[in-house]
Amino acid sequence: MGRNTIEAPGYRTWDFSLLKSFKTSERTDLQFRAEFFNLLNHTNFLFANSGPQNGNNATILGTSQFGSLTAARPPRQIQFALKFSF
Repeated sequence: MGRNTIEAPGYRTWDFSLLKSFKTSERTDLQFRAEFFNLLNHTNFLFANSGPQNGNNATILGTSQFGSLTAARPPRQIQFALKFSF
C-alpha cells in the first residue's frame, strides 16, 4: 500500500481563552482566566481502537474493526483559574 492510502476522519478543534487582570494593590495583581478546549464541541472521531496510531502494536488491517469509527477524542473541556501575583 502506498502512502496516505488509509485516511482517518479530520481533526477540528477551536481553543479559546479569556482573561481579566485586576490590580488589587500597588504591588499585587489578581488574574481570572477561563480556558475552553474544543470550544464548539465538534466530535473528533478516532479511526479504530487498536492499531499503531494508539500506541498498540496490533495491526488494524486484519481485524473486523477495520474502517469503522469506534471511539472519539474528548469533548469540550473548560477550566477556570485565579492567579495572584505579588
